Amino acid sequence: MANSHRRWAPRDDAFMRANYERMSAAQIASRLHRGHGAVRMRARALGLSRINRRWVLRDDELLRSSIATLGTKGIASKLGRTLSAVTSRAKYLGFSVESKRWKPEEDQYIRRWFGRKKEKEIALALVRPLDGVRRRCIALGMREKKDFRRWTAREDAYVRKWDGIKMRKEIAHDLGRGPLALTQRMHRAGYFHPLRRPWSNAEISYLRKHCEKLSMYELARRLQRDRGSVRFKLKQLSLR
Repeated sequence: MANSHRRWAPRDDAFMRANYERMSAAQIASRLHRGHGAVRMRARALGLSRINRRWVLRDDELLRSSIATLGTKGIASKLGRTLSAVTSRAKYLGFSVESKRWKPEEDQYIRRWFGRKKEKEIALALVRPLDGVRRRCIALGMREKKDFRRWTAREDAYVRKWDGIKMRKEIAHDLGRGPLALTQRMHRAGYFHPLRRPWSNAEISYLRKHCEKLSMYELARRLQRDRGSVRFKLKQLSLR
């Protein structure tokens, strides 16, 4: 079992720095035998950037021109992105994604571990996109199919306006959506506010000066950061 409370060794930090931009947090957690949340917190402490970078025009053009020849796995390797990110982006843009057939042993693995392992862990073990595993679970009758409403342009505009100012669970609540649905939408649309940028000396000085006077919400608003990020930094600095 992953132990997120043990100290981070120098070799763990070195592995994080070498692989954080090309591996998902879940893959790193599996390799280091740590929790997913512990990996994200350590990355933030080390000032590492997540792989949730914006999709640019040349990335989309590579998808369009090579999806039939390289496949999603080849494009993921070429762009340094996760397979799930490439698959989601291809579907969002309306490109045809040819998925490999499910093998009997894969179905057997799902039947054995569904409900005992997280779907993310099953997807990693089978080297399949998370969405693909979920659809297969539905096809096998192991989870119910839900009716999902489409995202509107107004909702996307609201997310872009408030991401980084409000906490994402608040944005999801305002839109009547689940936090997971919001995160998935942001992945597929390719936009993320740079919440995990390194803290500058000026920002830290501002926190030290105003942490007793201003609320968490006001500090986050003025620094244009997520409240969770501000809370973590205050705790790290022993200010609250």
